[in-house]
Amino acid sequence: MAPAAADGGAESQRQADRLKQEGNALFRKERLSAAIDAYTGAITLCPNVAVYWTNRALCYKKRSEWAKVEVDCRIAIQLDSQSVKVSGCLDLSLTNINRAFKICLQLSLGMHSSGTKMITYLFCWQGHYMLGLALVNSQRLSEGIKALEKSLELGRGAHPASYMVEEIWQELSKAKYIEWEGLSRDRAFQLQKLKCVKIFSVLLN
Repeated sequence: MAPAAADGGAESQRQADRLKQEGNALFRKERLSAAIDAYTGAITLCPNVAVYWTNRALCYKKRSEWAKVEVDCRIAIQLDSQSVKVSGCLDLSLTNINRAFKICLQLSLGMHSSGTKMITYLFCWQGHYMLGLALVNSQRLSEGIKALEKSLELGRGAHPASYMVEEIWQELSKAKYIEWEGLSRDRAFQLQKLKCVKIFSVLLN
């Protein structure tokens, strides 16, 4: 690569990082629209950096814009095969996730200091988790359950006894229960329809 091109790329990265830091500060102040604009600017400059997509997805999640959460999560997962910093950093007031996920959010926004090992441990399963929640909240239960199951698989691989894994399992269990309720209602409806058909047939005879 020519020196000028390399310098240009480095400058774009610096500008993108500055925008990310601005977005982080705005996010902490709950100025979500401005934070989204900052992260979008960072994405425009360096679209191959997963964390920019992740942080914007967090803003969309705070606003319950699940379709946008899904899009950004899928891109981040594609960019980072280990799903670093995508799907478990949640709005605690909405999901009652414990302090483990608060740490995830802080790490994503530069508010918490931790070693590389800790960061890798916390984030290895998150992409699929946040994606799973977005899909479940969009009433796409089957897809959401698959994403949550992948998140649980990755989390158990990192630390099977972790209380963070327990939180993933709880969300997966809730999603499966919702799916079971829907299937049960469908079965009950089909049975009732069959009964009505039988009664109608008897009356005709």
